[in-house]
Amino acid sequence: MLESLSPVERAVYLLRELFGYEYAEISDIINKSEANCRKIAQRAREYIKLQRPRFSPDKEKQHELLQSFKKAIARGDVDQLKELLAEEAVLYSDGGGKRTAARKPIYGDDKISRFIMGIASKERGNFDISPKIINNLPGFSVSVNDELHGIWSFHIYKGKISNIYVVLNPDKLRHLK
Repeated sequence: MLESLSPVERAVYLLRELFGYEYAEISDIINKSEANCRKIAQRAREYIKLQRPRFSPDKEKQHELLQSFKKAIARGDVDQLKELLAEEAVLYSDGGGKRTAARKPIYGDDKISRFIMGIASKERGNFDISPKIINNLPGFSVSVNDELHGIWSFHIYKGKISNIYVVLNPDKLRHLK
């Protein structure tokens, strides 16, 4: 359903509904007025309520893609990770000011793959990635030293990861423990 939204509608909808950003914060991120962001979010919610998915995602292919993603991280293979991402992929992260996260979305397969490998290299051996379904999207829970550190969910389009949503804010993870 999200793929039927425009990129701006999708960004506003996800930042508000998935990450719980305030409209003022979204306004700063996408460079539109706060009132415009409210209207975009309202339209996106209405549109999603009326829509049905255009196709059923192939769960097995999604699983294989995420297993390859996990293996690329474990091996430190930035090139393999980049191959799994759509060229125009976007990574959104939310640390809520309580955990270090990218303040703005990260755009592009090259920047995202290098960003992820930078994080993984700091935690190598101390983290565990477990598959999960998060808000109806395939994803992972990430534990560091056996403690939940974050959740990652993925929008997959045409066999590539097009969006990554990372929630690190402990307040938003509390209900998952």
